[in-house]
Amino acid sequence: MQFTFFTIPLYLSAIILLGLGFYGFRFRGIKGSFAFFFDMLICAAWALNQALALPSDNLTFRIYMLNIVISVLTFLGITWLVIVLSMIGKEGWLNRKKLTLLFIPTLFNLTMLWTNDYHHLFLSNYQLNSQNGFIALYCSVGPMYWVYYTWNFTLIAVSLVLLLEFGFSKGGIYLRQALLVGSGSLVPLAADLAYALFEFPLPGYELAPVLFVFTGLCVAWALFRHHLLEFTPIRLSTVVENMSDLLLVLDAQDRIVEINGPAGKFFGIDPRSSAGKATAEALNRWPQLREAFKTSGPGNREIYLDSVGMEKIFDLSVTEINTGLRGSVGRAALLRDITLRKQAESARVESDRRYRLLAENSLDIISRSNLADVFIYVSPACQALLGYEPEEMLGHSSYEYFHPNDLDPITKSHNTILEQTGKYTVDHRMRHKDGRYIWFESTSHTIRDEETGRILEIQSSSREITARRQAEEALKESEARYRFLAENSTDTISLLSPERVFEYASPACQKIIGFASEELVDHAFLEFVHPDDQAQFLQLRANWKEQNKEVLITYRHRCKNEQYLWVEVSAHYVTDPATGQLLNIIAVARDITERRKMEEALNAEKLKAKNLESLGVLAGGIAHNFNNALTGVTGYISLAKVELEETSDAYDYLTEAEKATQHVAELAQRLVPFANGGAPIKQKVKLENIIKTTTSFMNQNSRWKYIFDLPSALWSVLADPTQIRDALQNLIKNALEAMPEGGIIEVKAANVTLEANQIPLLNPGRYVQVTVQDQGCGIKAEELIRIFDPYYTTKFMGNGLGLALSYSIIKRHGGQIVVESEWGRGTTLHFYLPVIPEEAGV
Repeated sequence: MQFTFFTIPLYLSAIILLGLGFYGFRFRGIKGSFAFFFDMLICAAWALNQALALPSDNLTFRIYMLNIVISVLTFLGITWLVIVLSMIGKEGWLNRKKLTLLFIPTLFNLTMLWTNDYHHLFLSNYQLNSQNGFIALYCSVGPMYWVYYTWNFTLIAVSLVLLLEFGFSKGGIYLRQALLVGSGSLVPLAADLAYALFEFPLPGYELAPVLFVFTGLCVAWALFRHHLLEFTPIRLSTVVENMSDLLLVLDAQDRIVEINGPAGKFFGIDPRSSAGKATAEALNRWPQLREAFKTSGPGNREIYLDSVGMEKIFDLSVTEINTGLRGSVGRAALLRDITLRKQAESARVESDRRYRLLAENSLDIISRSNLADVFIYVSPACQALLGYEPEEMLGHSSYEYFHPNDLDPITKSHNTILEQTGKYTVDHRMRHKDGRYIWFESTSHTIRDEETGRILEIQSSSREITARRQAEEALKESEARYRFLAENSTDTISLLSPERVFEYASPACQKIIGFASEELVDHAFLEFVHPDDQAQFLQLRANWKEQNKEVLITYRHRCKNEQYLWVEVSAHYVTDPATGQLLNIIAVARDITERRKMEEALNAEKLKAKNLESLGVLAGGIAHNFNNALTGVTGYISLAKVELEETSDAYDYLTEAEKATQHVAELAQRLVPFANGGAPIKQKVKLENIIKTTTSFMNQNSRWKYIFDLPSALWSVLADPTQIRDALQNLIKNALEAMPEGGIIEVKAANVTLEANQIPLLNPGRYVQVTVQDQGCGIKAEELIRIFDPYYTTKFMGNGLGLALSYSIIKRHGGQIVVESEWGRGTTLHFYLPVIPEEAGV
């Protein structure tokens, strides 16, 4: 390694460039200063690298230093682009994604450079040659070197184009600064390009690092001396032109120096040709304005100016322009149009006047509060409603008057109107001066500054609603009571629309008809009515105005299991008192299926009783007349038989006739219990004894088998033993005839206590129940209701009097007969006789 004086400029350049870099770092608050700092560091590193490598004759060291300088210079184009973009106000373009894209080629170049030993696409054929006292490093340039060089050169060229385009578009100081920076960057760029393309007398000695000192000085002058970036990208003239205010700049002789577009438009002056004109000429229509220009100083004043037949109000500010040594050289006048603001202020004053007039005559309390909810105004109505004079409430927080239990909703209301626009209404109580609380409905909203949106105050209107609240509470209690009744009623309570569609159904509907309340809602009422019963509802719907407000209807209602229940519904029409229009129908429905069964059973019993009564009248006459007539017939038959031989045919005929008359006599005798004279002769009896004697008499055939269930502690009854025996005998005979081929007959007795309506037409109480059950063919449903009718029989040889006679006997004893039968499953007959009270322990 040998010393050469040519390294001194390189060392000095490195020192100057480092100084410029750190000088720029001091101004890091200015845009582009960081990029300038790094750019100067890169150039300083370049110069220092050249100074260190130039005297060396070590090929390896020179190659290593060359790789380092190329690595550093790889970032030069990027830093220069960042500086220019900052100068022209486009630094926002450099987002993370675009910076990443910029660094991809740079990183690629670095990778290819430091792996050059493997592919030699960057540089190759290194050798040192001494020429003119210089030890120069020569090498062959590969394609990747030109990629690196072109990429850096392109970034710098693009930066210069952007800078010059910006300068020419803005003009003035910006053009001068752009030309200064551009020329400063072109000098080292041209030197580096010449070094790459041509041979110089001093081989290996690059002037670009030295010339970058000139570039750094140009950029520093533009950035930090003239503070170019503090106003980029909008110059002062652009700001002035885009002002909505009117700006006029006058010199000391009251001549126009500058006038912006809005001022030129208002005064009818062309800003480009107005420079140098006296205000007396240009503004001759506005003498008051020219006079106002002569007075400058702190503070603004209002001035009225007209233009194009329209008067406007301006806020005028006149400022002296001083240049130091020369003192005042002119004045700058700024006129701000405040017409709308003044109109708004006038409207606000008028609005305040009207507001106060309304507030002071309102029956409601009108109040204004600050953001801390402290009253700043309260209308006189507070005296009538709360007992306070307005002055007593001013300066006090509204929270001092609220009921403690209402603080939570009031606080939420307060926070809501502070966070959102619009109104908010809340019900609350306020303390009267005498200590009681009054209900109010308060509607509040915020008053905001029109320009900033800042909340100025809260205005509220509070209406006294104590009576309404009491009515609402009473209504709620009433609704709660009625809802409780509806929800707990055993009847179904429903609400229908005028179109007869369910709007509500009480829970009882599920228990009665199987449908849940929600399953009925929105369904038509007629969907659940038996088809045969719908006509009456259609007629009621057509003529509802002609009827009373309440109607009572009986119909069959469809259940969820597709069965029908008998229902009695009371419907009430709810109408509008003013128009008479139907609003709703309230229907209360009750399940009367059991009642219908009882009514049907009662009607059947009444019919049976009527038939038996008729039969009794008839039976009395028939039995008496038959007995008299049959006595004569029987006597004459006996006399005739005496006269005949027993072997003759006539004798046999008379014998059969005698049997027939005896059968008729027996039949007539069976009618006697139906007659009025057949009243039972009651005595205290034990039914188990009657049952045993009757069944033993009838148990003469082995085809039938009896099964008995006769408790020993049966209660005693008052009964006619003979009639009870006949009744039981008829029931057993009916069972025997139902099983002509034989079978099992069960005879049971039991003490029972009946509830109301458990057995039709029997009062609640204690009874002895006797049951006769067979295994015969049973009775068809359509025949079941007629089996106790006189002369009704299903047997070929029957006379239809057996069961009717049993029914008549049991009824005369105050009892009842009940039949249970299913076709093909046999028949069960029960009869009930009332117990002697003392016997049953009553």
